[in-house]
Amino acid sequence: VSIIGAGVLGSIFGSVLSEAGFDVTLIEIFQKRMELLKKKGVYVQMPDGSRLHTKPTVTDDASTVGVCDVVMVCVK
Repeated sequence: VSIIGAGVLGSIFGSVLSEAGFDVTLIEIFQKRMELLKKKGVYVQMPDGSRLHTKPTVTDDASTVGVCDVVMVCVK
């Protein structure tokens, strides 16, 4: 699964799908956000109050991703 845009929605989808066992790559063009996600990962507050922490792959170069079964576009 590739997710273009690692803002709020892209990060949440990526984190939940990663936790479910999918191979997820977030594609983000903003360097500060990309570096922060690489360093700290994604934290999601779940509806039951638990906190989910994942570290999906993050890149700014979509050409490195290869063939995907699913591509999600999560940009404004």
